[in-house]
Amino acid sequence: MSGFTRRLAIPFFIALLVEVAGSLLIMQQPQWLKHFDQPVLDAFTRWQLTQRIPDDIVIVDIDDQSLQRIAPWPWPRDVIGKLLQTIEQAQPLGIGLDIVFPEPRDAQADQALAHQVQNSTVRICIAQAFDLHGSQPRHIGALATGWPVSPGAAAIAASGYVGNYPQLAKAARCAGHITPWLDADGLLRRLPEWIRFNRQTWPFLSAAMLERTSTVQATFVTVPYRIRPQNWLALPAWRLLLGQADPAMLKGRWVLIGSSALGLGDKVATPIHPWMPGVVVHAELLDGLLRPLPSPPISPLWFVWVSLTLLVVGMTVLIVRKRLYAALVVALVIAVGWMGSAYLLWHSRIYFPVTVPWMASGLMILTLLPWAWWRLYQQQRHIRRLFEGYVSPEVVSQLLQAPQDTLAPQKKQITVLFADITGFTQLSKQLSTEKLAEITRQVLTILTEQVHRHQGTVDKYIGDAVMAFWNAPVEQPDHACRAMRCALSMQRALAEWNARNPDQSPVRIHIAVHTGEAMVGDLGTHYRHTYTAIGDTVNRAARLLEQANDVAGQIVFSKQSLNAACRQCAPFVEQIKHQVTILDT
Repeated sequence: MSGFTRRLAIPFFIALLVEVAGSLLIMQQPQWLKHFDQPVLDAFTRWQLTQRIPDDIVIVDIDDQSLQRIAPWPWPRDVIGKLLQTIEQAQPLGIGLDIVFPEPRDAQADQALAHQVQNSTVRICIAQAFDLHGSQPRHIGALATGWPVSPGAAAIAASGYVGNYPQLAKAARCAGHITPWLDADGLLRRLPEWIRFNRQTWPFLSAAMLERTSTVQATFVTVPYRIRPQNWLALPAWRLLLGQADPAMLKGRWVLIGSSALGLGDKVATPIHPWMPGVVVHAELLDGLLRPLPSPPISPLWFVWVSLTLLVVGMTVLIVRKRLYAALVVALVIAVGWMGSAYLLWHSRIYFPVTVPWMASGLMILTLLPWAWWRLYQQQRHIRRLFEGYVSPEVVSQLLQAPQDTLAPQKKQITVLFADITGFTQLSKQLSTEKLAEITRQVLTILTEQVHRHQGTVDKYIGDAVMAFWNAPVEQPDHACRAMRCALSMQRALAEWNARNPDQSPVRIHIAVHTGEAMVGDLGTHYRHTYTAIGDTVNRAARLLEQANDVAGQIVFSKQSLNAACRQCAPFVEQIKHQVTILDT
């Protein structure tokens, strides 16, 4: 298993957990997640409103002028009967009453209205509301006959109700509920598909009007909100009652009777309007049933897995490689694509969690960044411990910015330098041990300083000799030239040191430089780490140093180093040719 693969093991495990968590969120759809998504989905809803005017639905509106011209609310039952009779004569497709008549009033008028609803040639659906959360449930009026509880039906149980007076409830051939379901922010986005009470169930009003009351398994129906509120065909009730409107405009259309009057309080906050008449909500539902929403253009589950996989895999690899900006770009691109897909799915009112990729990205960052920081800290600690004292601080800084693979063993073209003290054996006979050790430390210090100055890597000290190389661990295209300059600098620096110590016998050094391919890298064990170079190039450089003892010059370059340097710094090579000895290894 490669080092990179090993480094991916932990982050990929974290990424797998993130993907599983994201998938569970999408499948479970917890309510807290929807709280984050609702503002975005509401914006999608407003953007998708059309200018279409449904010409087969008419709202008969009991507006403020109707209350002023006819009578204050509640209207006498005979006025309601006259309004229904006028609409019925136009032969609409059906009538839905978004009004509840819970208390009996005038016995004769009540009976007449009930008889009219029961014997009408047009199907009239009455409304009733239910208590779903009340701690003190109401039992007001009576409930019209509902449907038996269907096995497996996802109906919401009610604890109480507000129905109609008994004669009307018993006479009704059709009844639906108008019970709103407000979300935590107070907006009406959905209604219960079915409501169950005392072993009977009722659909929402629009479904009852269309007799779409078969085996619907959904718990809630989402209000599609596709029409702008001002685009509905609306006819004030007072115009029909006073004969100022032609009822024929209702022929062959679905009619909903409701109120927009301020005093009646039948207004709700919705994603498209802060204060909308409740009858418009039922008109939206009726339009959604008459013109079903389009099928989704993509498969949500397929897109979920592909997008989440791309997100977690891409971010993991990039974060491990320390490409944080690229990881953010990947996350942004996928999140934008996810948002676009959510927007397309919302045309079908299919809930698709829009904030999941943002949460997944945040979770990836929160979990992987500490891991990446720990890995970086370990790498930098390893590099500092491995190279402290062997390379210059500038080279260490470059290493800290380099990928960790830089330290892995690899074959590279390098330039090797060996330098040792000439006549060290004779010198040891002339000086005390303490003095010899002090001089050796000072000379090695001078040589090491020059290696660092030319950004080389000190491999090791071998007695009174030092070995260094260039072009590893950091790339140095002019490595041969650097090594040659370093050799000359060593000679000058030692001459200056000799001049500062006139009472002591001068110290001389021999230097050998050779260029070739070698294996370099962290070749240590778990007991001791060491960054070194091995191979024939190193051996040839060592033999070249031995030959330097037999030549007149103190600096020996191999022809390979000279050829490499000529390509890198030709003027400098021409300048120093007379100062050095060139040998063929």
